[in-house]
Amino acid sequence: MKKEAILVLIGCFSIHLFNGCFFLWGNIAPYVLSYFYYFGNDPLIKQSDAAIITPILCIGLMVMNPTVASWKVNPKIPIALGSSIAIVGLLISSQVHSFTIFLFTYATVIGMGIGFCYFPPLQCGWEWVEEKGLVTGIILGAFGFGSFVFSFFA
Repeated sequence: MKKEAILVLIGCFSIHLFNGCFFLWGNIAPYVLSYFYYFGNDPLIKQSDAAIITPILCIGLMVMNPTVASWKVNPKIPIALGSSIAIVGLLISSQVHSFTIFLFTYATVIGMGIGFCYFPPLQCGWEWVEEKGLVTGIILGAFGFGSFVFSFFA
């Protein structure tokens, strides 16, 4: 494998490692809900309210992924756009005091951002490395591995 292909694979792996934060909600949900219960504007919040976050994240990912996959643009554009959307959504959601606004900024905006930059790293990997199955496994493995890595920080 060429040096350039290894660098592309490392970059694609890194993007999906960040996207793997998608699965962290299960680890941080009790802490986020207790914050909104004690310090937010939602004293009637319940543990069952956390169950809506993951399906909304999945819907954002499932809507944006095929949309972006059909674009015929340089993969840098959806990756930059999607990661910017996800980071801005994460920053805004860390500053809100209402669970309803948090629901929108965390679940909807971050889900859409991850959906934007889910498929383009695969495209890049397929263009640079001949073993498409190996590349797909490594890149998508990073998506699941991201939650493992970042759960230690959460």
